[in-house]
Amino acid sequence: MIEGRCCALLSMLRAVISDPDEGRKYVVADTRIVPRMIYHNLPRACDEGLDLHAREQMALASMYAGQAFTRANVGNVHALAHQLGGRYHTPHGLANAILLPPVLRWCASRVTDRLATLALRAGVATENEPVEQRAQAFVESVDALNQRVGIPRTLADLREADIPDLARAACREADANYPVPRVMSQPDAEAILREVLPIAARPARKRRPAATPPSKPSAKPVRVRKPRDGALSA
Repeated sequence: MIEGRCCALLSMLRAVISDPDEGRKYVVADTRIVPRMIYHNLPRACDEGLDLHAREQMALASMYAGQAFTRANVGNVHALAHQLGGRYHTPHGLANAILLPPVLRWCASRVTDRLATLALRAGVATENEPVEQRAQAFVESVDALNQRVGIPRTLADLREADIPDLARAACREADANYPVPRVMSQPDAEAILREVLPIAARPARKRRPAATPPSKPSAKPVRVRKPRDGALSA
């Protein structure tokens, strides 16, 4: 349930930050109330499973988010998550939730105004803060919400050796099909996947050999000049 409700947040985000704007104008009404509904009710629904009001609000938020992304399509997070599901059988909602923070950090500079607006709707920033600061606050709040409800930051099954193939497949899926605000290249996709790679699976960094201190120049022998024949000695 938790992963699916985090996926509702992703679906809402997808609709808000999608390009072109033509596709977004049909979903604005649906997405205005969803951020606050999710931020306010998801932790409560997780903590108190019998809180029927919180569960009902999350069900409604999921419906609104589903309506939104049905009109606006999906994006880079889904493209990456599909590959993780195909390779490791990772539940789709869990893969989406894990990948959402790094993908948001990667594309935030292209959708700063929209993320700043979402920060206001979610209640994680105020209007007197600069736009860039509000956008950053929203990205950080998504990661914090994940941690609050128990979503891990890394995917235990992911392997470094699989990343190039996974990234290549994700780029093929997303490049021509999804109205994303930033097109994902192979290096971009690999970098995002490495952010969710378990620490134990990350390749060890090559340590630079310690620099050897410069050797001191050897002292030149002092040559004592012999007095010439006939020269006066002191």
